[in-house]
Amino acid sequence: MASPNVIWSVISKNNSYVQRRNGRTRRSGAVALSGERGNPMNKHTFKMSGLANKQVFGLDEDAKTITFYVKTGNGKSPRNEFEEVALNKGFKAGAKAIKAATGKVYKRRDIEAALLTRFALAHRAASVQAGGRTKGVQKQGRSE
Repeated sequence: MASPNVIWSVISKNNSYVQRRNGRTRRSGAVALSGERGNPMNKHTFKMSGLANKQVFGLDEDAKTITFYVKTGNGKSPRNEFEEVALNKGFKAGAKAIKAATGKVYKRRDIEAALLTRFALAHRAASVQAGGRTKGVQKQGRSE
């Protein structure tokens, strides 16, 4: 397997996951987004890339469950490349699992905050869909 720097030099200019948005000049503020698996912020950067890095963590959200996955390094069989864990025990337990996986020695502490932010948003959306959390009623006028 090639080093992450070599892989990034090959895929940095263009790959099937990159989407470039906004203007064509430097002044207009073009943004490069990436939709590959293992990219918690969806930014097209080396730090966030799920293709170039060896240690990849991410979240998958669907209607009922939030799944946390870790790249196991078994790239020869794509079916077993990621180890998945369902985070359905509650918010504190899910956040603790994410911190335990990313905070170990020589792991990815740099993306821990991005994963926790994404988990918080996904957990809140799932609880609203399930009917556990409702929108608050906005007060109007003076309260006495």
